[in-house]
Amino acid sequence: MHEVKVELEYPVTMPNGETVAQLTMRRLKARDVVAAEAAVKTGESARGIYTMSLLCGVEPNVIEELDMSDFGRMQEIAQGFLSSKRKTAGA
Repeated sequence: MHEVKVELEYPVTMPNGETVAQLTMRRLKARDVVAAEAAVKTGESARGIYTMSLLCGVEPNVIEELDMSDFGRMQEIAQGFLSSKRKTAGA
């Protein structure tokens, strides 16, 4: 599973009138963490929003407008990406 399409329970209407009803999230890479740390110097929440925007290929303001239930589901999906399918030796 390299990407997950997420249907938003509460679609977002952006200032330009565009409605975002679905986001596609890719797996997190180490470079995403580095990019978020470089771009956002303060605030864990702001860094999380920036990271989520990288994974979804959208501007951070789209993620900022998400309903918290949709944002929470996306956080759960991102956490699932951190699980390894591969067992380590001796496990």
